Amino acid sequence: MTTTEPFRVLVADDEPMLLDSYRYVIDDLAPRRDRMTELEEQLFGQADDPPAPEVELVCVRQGDPAVALVKEGLRTGRPFGAAFLDVRMPPGISGLEAAKRIRALDGLINIVIVSGFTGVDAREITRDVPPADRLFFLAKPFQARELQQYVLSFSARRESDRKLQQAEAARQGYLHQYCG
Repeated sequence: MTTTEPFRVLVADDEPMLLDSYRYVIDDLAPRRDRMTELEEQLFGQADDPPAPEVELVCVRQGDPAVALVKEGLRTGRPFGAAFLDVRMPPGISGLEAAKRIRALDGLINIVIVSGFTGVDAREITRDVPPADRLFFLAKPFQARELQQYVLSFSARRESDRKLQQAEAARQGYLHQYCG
């Protein structure tokens, strides 16, 4: 991912007010340049803080459109880095079924199961939607900082994965060049 490609986040929730909350919280991650920041940089130099990622948020109200968007993103070379899926989204498929279908399409996407219900069995979902290191849970009501931390972590992970892929490609090229 280059700096010109935004980190894509998909949210599927049937509650319009919650979708608005996602938008508000994730939009708050956008880098802001105000006069005070410019003056601080002139006086003290640029901060060592890592730059906030540019995030492209896509919201839908059902599981089927979420699956279709993931498929389309992969087809066009613009995959989603994360999907936040509400467990219950009547009348369509559940977030758990959407997670299974999304995982079948994309083994690298980070999937967050979002639920206000305590009856969600993490072991069962982990078995059905592996790998466990790319499956997460978020309880409703969530805190803004929790959601932001997920997005920041997933964005950083995507960048690390990209660098690892580049290093592996370079290593393979080196081996091919010098070892035949």
